[in-house]
Amino acid sequence: MRWISRLFIISFACLSLMTSAYANLFGGTVTVDGQQKTYSFKTIQEAVDSLSDGQLAQEFPGYNDNSNVNGDLNVRGIPISFDYVGTTLNIDIPSLGIHEVFTGDNRDAAENQFNNWLKGEGDAQVTKLFKGFVSNTAYDPVAGNPTSLMARMLDNDFDIATQAHLRRYAGITHGYNLFSFAPTYSDYTVGGTNVHQYNIPIKDSLYFNGGKSAFIFDMPITYIDEDGTSTYSAQLGLAFAQAINKFWSLIPAFHVGAVGSVDLGSGTVVYDASLSSRTEIPIGQFEVGMTNTFDWLKTQNVQTGAYNINYDLTNWGFKNGLDGQYHFKNVPIALGLSYSYAVMFGDKWYIPDYNEVGFNFINTAKHNGTRYDFLTLGVDYQFAPHFDGYNVVLGMNF
Repeated sequence: MRWISRLFIISFACLSLMTSAYANLFGGTVTVDGQQKTYSFKTIQEAVDSLSDGQLAQEFPGYNDNSNVNGDLNVRGIPISFDYVGTTLNIDIPSLGIHEVFTGDNRDAAENQFNNWLKGEGDAQVTKLFKGFVSNTAYDPVAGNPTSLMARMLDNDFDIATQAHLRRYAGITHGYNLFSFAPTYSDYTVGGTNVHQYNIPIKDSLYFNGGKSAFIFDMPITYIDEDGTSTYSAQLGLAFAQAINKFWSLIPAFHVGAVGSVDLGSGTVVYDASLSSRTEIPIGQFEVGMTNTFDWLKTQNVQTGAYNINYDLTNWGFKNGLDGQYHFKNVPIALGLSYSYAVMFGDKWYIPDYNEVGFNFINTAKHNGTRYDFLTLGVDYQFAPHFDGYNVVLGMNF
């Protein structure tokens, strides 16, 4: 996993745990010897530089190691207070029960102690801060909200099961390979902030055993632009679909996912293992389906250079949905409707559950007598408290 770890080295090169790239969610006031200034930051580097000795001396004439300094910051909804008394730096995060004191021969030494605390010496307390971002904010890229990596891994396992369609391939007498490519654009409002997500799920399905079994390899790649910040993630996984009878199949799956954001100073690796049940029942020209997915997800402790990144999250996800398709006679067209509900248990999330409704226009095709969805244009609407948005997908199978 060394290649995954390297993905996040840059993310924690600075004091990333103390800062956020969300300009509308990170700000505060700093007071030096009674003179107060208000700050708003757009990047991690700006925030780190603004609190350095050099920047404080530039912003506040007369500043020195004996100056009284205190500040109140709001980092993604988490209040953080700090103050300097002589060469002692005090950090307080009351909502998380964190209080740390760093004392050195000078303020530079105290800052170095704080850096070492972030790098690993503050192990349990730093992990508590990570978990606070997940439970207290709608914007963490790892977990805590429907746009996070953990939520998208649950969604992905659910989609794999829903789209396996083993019933359609029953009776084929040869191996059948189906490659899928489904670019998706998403526009969300999360806690009042605009999120634009670009996702490219790539999937290859190999059907065999008379169409009763299939190996499914997939690799979704995602880029997220949130209020001008950038987050990158990818998943790599394998699923196995097995028909139990002509209407019902089971689909276990395993994935590893990685997410990193230089702007947010966040990132980690997530493993998931899921089991999905898929039922498909034809009723005339209608096809009714039901998918139930149970997912276990866990973050990996990642060592990146001098920094130890440990979210220490374990969650169990459930996503259940109903869908239906109507296939027109003598025309290779179908229309689909769907509804699903997802919920996360385990470590606390800020937005633990969400709903989704969708509509699909499908152009079907046949290969050696087997019908499949050749082209799909879909629109989904997702919603929950503090969250709503839509997805537009153009899916191709060949």
